[in-house]
Amino acid sequence: MLAVKGFHTPTIIEMINDAKLHSPQIICVQNGVDNETLLSNAFGSENVIPATITTAVSISPNGIVNVDRERGMGIAAGNDHSLKIFNSFITAGFHTILYPNAKAMKWTKLMTNLISNASSAICDLSPLEILKNDRLFRLEIKAIEEVLNVMKGMQIPVVPLPKTPSKLLAFAIKNLPKWTYRQILIDKVSQGRGGKKPSLHIDLLEKRQLSEVGLLNGSVFRHAESLGLSAPVNKGLDQILNEITMNPSLWENYRHKPDVLADKLLSGDFI
Repeated sequence: MLAVKGFHTPTIIEMINDAKLHSPQIICVQNGVDNETLLSNAFGSENVIPATITTAVSISPNGIVNVDRERGMGIAAGNDHSLKIFNSFITAGFHTILYPNAKAMKWTKLMTNLISNASSAICDLSPLEILKNDRLFRLEIKAIEEVLNVMKGMQIPVVPLPKTPSKLLAFAIKNLPKWTYRQILIDKVSQGRGGKKPSLHIDLLEKRQLSEVGLLNGSVFRHAESLGLSAPVNKGLDQILNEITMNPSLWENYRHKPDVLADKLLSGDFI
């Protein structure tokens, strides 16, 4: 079961090859939509089972993994081992769903991963502060709209994730005025995250010099470009956060300055 950060996937592939593990069966629960491609190229698609986890967890300073909010996990159907793995998780007490469309499962999870993630890291603000800021809230919704446009272009449907209102969120963003669901989204983010910071924010605070933003927001604009579409908000978030990760002194230009980020993303530089 592979659950490392996406930027470590190439290293994991090297480690598996060095260990001479032929035809390893890999359950990939990583965030993002491109890890399975790397793994399939290395070990064959028949040996890679896409999966996702919606349960929120955090790691305490002493290394203990805490379950902050239990939701469940998804397993892609179609592999010879999928049903056996699904039944094993059900027997163990996990709320688990078997998905016939692996891409729908992973892209829907990507959509939820983007909410107040990169912007929170860039501005050094909590997700609630991001969503309560009028300009950044509009940009957050625009980023999700870009994901939905890419999914539409790839003919990938939004699916319900375990105990996550992913399909309702997509419906609201597509069909309803922003004011009708803004407070609901704020409440859901507050309940879902508790006091935990988003993953991209944690990476930046811990000065890891690596970021998954390229596998989240970056994936959106790369797939958009391949379809002849644009995704300027996701492109901008990816570029700015990567620049800060590589040169931390740039962070001071954006910390606690939401208008600076909003001005930058609305300037047209990323269109």
